[in-house]
Amino acid sequence: MSNAQRTRFKLIGIKTEQFATFEEYLPKQDQSIELNAEIKQGVNSDDKIIAIVPKFTFSVNGHVFLSLSIVVQYLIAPDDWRSFVDADQNIVIIPKDLLTHLGFLAVSTCRGTLHAKTEGTPFNHFLLPLIDVNQLIKEDFVSALK
Repeated sequence: MSNAQRTRFKLIGIKTEQFATFEEYLPKQDQSIELNAEIKQGVNSDDKIIAIVPKFTFSVNGHVFLSLSIVVQYLIAPDDWRSFVDADQNIVIIPKDLLTHLGFLAVSTCRGTLHAKTEGTPFNHFLLPLIDVNQLIKEDFVSALK
């Protein structure tokens, strides 16, 4: 069983960090669209929280026409959090498989946020495709304990 399957957590917060549309760069039907995707992670060791921050930008010819970033926070059960702490090195290590699982959830949340924010606008038909989060999160996340 992987850490992602064993780790107990709950969703405690979703915040839209950035949302922007630029109608002047809205692509025409024959233009090729580029999607840039990234996921950052962070921790609050005192409160046992992992934050996943997906960011997506849609662009055409180097001009961004749609950008979205959210912060999704997960509270980790205290016993499970302790398994991530290396007290000797004064660090917390969040395993890649857990980050990937939380990342999939965050990307899906981002997809819904994008739809809700663009509903009724010309930007609504730009959907987030299925994203392989394994390509965005490649290793464990290590952070110093405070």
